[in-house]
Amino acid sequence: MDRLPLPPSGRVRWKDAGSASLYLSISASGRRGWVCQLKVAGKPTWRTIGYYHPDGGMSLAEARAAVGAARGRVQAKLDAFPNVENLGFPSVWNRFCEQHLPRLKARSADAYLTLRRRIGTGWDGKLIDGVTAADCADLISQCAKLARTSPKAKSGGKGAENNAYACLNTFFRWCWKREYIESIPTKRLDPPNGTIVRDRLLQPDELIAIWKALDVEVFPWPALARLAILVPCRIWSEVAQIRRQDVVDGRWVYRVPKTDAKQVLPLPQMALSLLTSCPQLGEYYFGKSEISAPPKTQLKARLDARLNLAPWVYHDMRRAFMTHLRELGVPFDLVDQIQRPLAHRDTAGGKHYDLSVRPEEKGEVLEFWSSVIRCWQIGAKPKRWREWLREADGADVLERVSHRGSTNSLGLQKTTSGRDIGLPEVA
Repeated sequence: MDRLPLPPSGRVRWKDAGSASLYLSISASGRRGWVCQLKVAGKPTWRTIGYYHPDGGMSLAEARAAVGAARGRVQAKLDAFPNVENLGFPSVWNRFCEQHLPRLKARSADAYLTLRRRIGTGWDGKLIDGVTAADCADLISQCAKLARTSPKAKSGGKGAENNAYACLNTFFRWCWKREYIESIPTKRLDPPNGTIVRDRLLQPDELIAIWKALDVEVFPWPALARLAILVPCRIWSEVAQIRRQDVVDGRWVYRVPKTDAKQVLPLPQMALSLLTSCPQLGEYYFGKSEISAPPKTQLKARLDARLNLAPWVYHDMRRAFMTHLRELGVPFDLVDQIQRPLAHRDTAGGKHYDLSVRPEEKGEVLEFWSSVIRCWQIGAKPKRWREWLREADGADVLERVSHRGSTNSLGLQKTTSGRDIGLPEVA
């Protein structure tokens, strides 16, 4: 049985010649398990018996004996597998919540709890492999209907549909990987709403319009949003959570949430000036580590009310950084390293290409980006990368040597020419 070929995808069942109901299930990953098909209450039902014995499971003889005993219990109108773990929907859902939800953020976990409330007791009498695609479709429609009747509904229930579909898909994939089900019922469903392709590029005048529109906002929004323009990190998961202890001698050291990669960014002087303008409200520059969804949405609504821009999102600031700098001649690998630092630091290749051990290049790119923003603010044409480097002559742009010159805890100081490179005085 070890020599049986693996399927190219999915799973294949090999029937046992010695038992009419016993099959060996082989997945594309090489996982082997014993399954059987019995008629329970007149309905053919598939049940997993256990793993194949080379994986620490049952031998062929043990599997045949288990199937024979199960067939006898079915004929006596008893539970076919009384000792097999409960595969009813409530039990499997509770197991899923215990193992999967602790890894999620509170807002993501709430989506699953909301979905469970929507299901109610409707699926409590079902085995997990008895939940059909039709059941999932009805549930998704019910979630959308309830969302449309909510006084806070803004998208006509589309968000509720998407959330329900995504949560169900994740749950049933979790069940499928553990061989609780033979197929994922949500695979038969089309996503409720198509994926939105965001290819919006904020133009220079739009970036500056957003910058100036923040003048009338109160703390922390002007400093937070402007810092996200200058340092193209994820505004809510990275910029909003910057701590005072993470910035030493002008360098911001943090972990990227998605990849856990270490990122070292020498902040430009404009960004450091924004941070020094923040009041001492605690460990975080902007007051707290988590900014809830309503204030984020309300900030964008106020900006949209003041500006006449095409639809945009906060992530467009990161896209503008990468695109405009590449158009100005900055090497792609430097720009890409700022936005996507390598996650595998322990490998020889990762260390060789890890620019965080040479952060000066990233510091020059961010300082150049600040100069580009200044030029756009006064309506001047920014220099190209190589021209800017020649005129700046490397270290003359910004001295970050802690033992020379007058610096504060963030590393703020003047250039060798004496020009203050803090916030520009632009209307």
